[in-house]
Parts: sequence; C-alpha cells; structure tokens
Amino acid sequence: MNSIELIRLALDLPNNWEVKDIEFLGDDSQSLHITTCYTRKDKFVNENGTEIEICNFIDRSFRYKNLFQLTCYIHCSVPQILDEDDNIRQVKTPWSHY
Repeated sequence: MNSIELIRLALDLPNNWEVKDIEFLGDDSQSLHITTCYTRKDKFVNENGTEIEICNFIDRSFRYKNLFQLTCYIHCSVPQILDEDDNIRQVKTPWSHY
C-alpha cells in the first residue's frame, strides 16, 4: 500500500474523490498537506445518488483533524452546483463532518 492509498483510506473518500498529492511542510515537516480533487468535471453525485450539473469549482483549504500526530490541511477545488432555487452553492465535502 502506498502513501496516497493510505491517506485515501484515512480520509474515507468516496469513489468520485481522489488524493492528488501529499506534502510535509513546516519546521521539521510538522504539518501534512493533502491535495484532493473531485474526479468528475460535469456532474456531482449527491448522497442520494442524484446527479447535479457542476457550474464551477472553488479552491478551498480546510483544517482537518490531526493525522499520524501531524497537523493536517486539505486543499481542494470544491464543486459548486445550482440548488433548486438556482442559487450557486458549494457541495458538502466528504471530510466536512469532522
């Protein structure tokens, strides 16, 4: 198992999300920076399995819980969709429940 697979399991990412890069930054490499992406560029599949058209992506960084005793940050281009009222909203990321 390589480090990207290990991080993917630790984050419990669904199939449409993938880990693109892992970096150790800071003094003595004390923080873990994970770059993820949503793999589909046209449709977002919500928790009900409904496909919703993606209108754009927004770059975001999230402070995640510590992994392997390291401060952890997740960097991602998060999909934005039109809701039922035609308002643009950011989708809920898989790690947002922490």
